[in-house]
Amino acid sequence: LMYGRQKTYLTCNRNSFNIQRKLFNFIYRNQQELIDNVRGVFIQQHGNLFDVNIRTPSKTVKLHSLLKEDECLWLVQELQEWFNNK
Repeated sequence: LMYGRQKTYLTCNRNSFNIQRKLFNFIYRNQQELIDNVRGVFIQQHGNLFDVNIRTPSKTVKLHSLLKEDECLWLVQELQEWFNNK
């Protein structure tokens, strides 16, 4: 996912997911959460664009994806399926 020169990388395995943010190829944020902690995957609207939020008991992880609605719905569905079938 890209926003300007920022890139967001989302990786998942059986137990956790990791969100890594890069700006000009420099990693400035790395977040890891256990999939068992995921309470839901949600859409947040920002004008004509949409973002994906992953809610855990302690925080809401925002992907800062700024996608079209259909792209965001697809990504939410894929993530929910992944998290539910781990």
